[in-house]
Amino acid sequence: MNQEAVQELLKNKPELKSAKAKLEAMQPGSYCIHRSWGFGLIKDYDNADQKLIIDFQDKPGHRMDPAFCINTMEVLAADHVLARSQTDSEAIELLITKQPADLVIELLKQYPNFAATGTELESILVQVVGDTRFKKWWTATKKVLAKDPRIATPAKKTECYLLREEPISVEDELLAEFLETSSARRKIIIADKLLAVADTKKEVQDHLAKVLEAVAAAVKDSNQISSAERLNGAWVRDDISEITGVENEFEPTVFDLVAEPRDLEAIAEDLATTRQTRLLKLVMEAHPTEWKEIVFNLLKSSHGKFTTDCINFLLEHASAEAISETFRRWQTEQNLRADVLLWIVKNRHSRKFSTLLHGLITPRLLNAIFFAIDYEALQSSGTRRIPLGEMLSEDDDLIPDLLSTADPEIARDLANSLMINQGFEELTKKSLLARFIKSFPNVQSLVAGKSEEKDDRLFVYKKAMIAW
Repeated sequence: MNQEAVQELLKNKPELKSAKAKLEAMQPGSYCIHRSWGFGLIKDYDNADQKLIIDFQDKPGHRMDPAFCINTMEVLAADHVLARSQTDSEAIELLITKQPADLVIELLKQYPNFAATGTELESILVQVVGDTRFKKWWTATKKVLAKDPRIATPAKKTECYLLREEPISVEDELLAEFLETSSARRKIIIADKLLAVADTKKEVQDHLAKVLEAVAAAVKDSNQISSAERLNGAWVRDDISEITGVENEFEPTVFDLVAEPRDLEAIAEDLATTRQTRLLKLVMEAHPTEWKEIVFNLLKSSHGKFTTDCINFLLEHASAEAISETFRRWQTEQNLRADVLLWIVKNRHSRKFSTLLHGLITPRLLNAIFFAIDYEALQSSGTRRIPLGEMLSEDDDLIPDLLSTADPEIARDLANSLMINQGFEELTKKSLLARFIKSFPNVQSLVAGKSEEKDDRLFVYKKAMIAW
């Protein structure tokens, strides 16, 4: 829109005078972002029709009233990274691949006060970087940003990334935050980060005495942290004490915090995965006569990586036969839970664990798997995924492996259990039943019988009942 077109529009619609600058920015050749249509290029202005002609990705040549665009469209400056991705693509690609922090800085400069939330940045960067590689790129870039002294990164999703006037090192930022925060939880988290760089950063070492005092007080006095957070804080406290040479007479001790075995399941579940093996070692020291039983109990209710950690720890300090025997006993008692079952079937062919698990890969284990899937489906609300069910569906060899020692009658009983299981959709059941039938053709009659049963059902319509 040239000046004459803007003046003409304002003459006809004087209420738009306050938006004159926005209208004047709507020049052919300018890039824009519309709330509904996304990224586009203003191609022309039709004076007769008083309409902008804009090429959006999915709407080329789209005609729009400039008055309508005032509140729904932003015209981008020529140096905006999204505009430059079209006009200077080689330079932007270099920033994407080699200098991602610089790309984010260039984008932050476009926002008021040089600050934007992660959501705001992502909405632009996904268009600059591209859908297919954005997720992996952004995950890596956020780690780079966290270490860049030029950018303040948010502690919460609702807070902003901020371009600083003066660069501040990560260590200085952490120290400042540690001194400012009154949250015991945050103090422990920040102290742990400071501890990780204390060996190489003298400015951190100079403040460790104050950090130690504050963390020790948080561990002892705070009623705002969980048992797992208190234990983690005690570890951080003791590690700092060792570095500084301060005599460790703090309370509570780490042994006090794991004295009650009944509390350990909740502590293990709430701990970071990097701390869980340290918990097992502490349990062994704190309970020298009962540790094995405690670790097996933790294994029974374990999830994810902690399951492997427990088994590796037991293999280092106990016998493989003890683990196999415990698994068989849990199987008999129907105490093999979904996460442990998932670990067993995932590792049945691994070089390290296959001997340990060899005797478990039986039809009885498949029955336990069906029971665990059915139970989880009944307990969950909505369409939450069931990892054990997905494993059974995705691993083509799993059912044949589990049925390798079955006889036709056992296979038929298991197939029937599958057919009434609440944890599978009908199409998945058919796919799994096909694997049964491949090894045991007699299962086909079970499927056929179910179909005939459906066909023989009598349908009585309401209208017919009224006539009678």
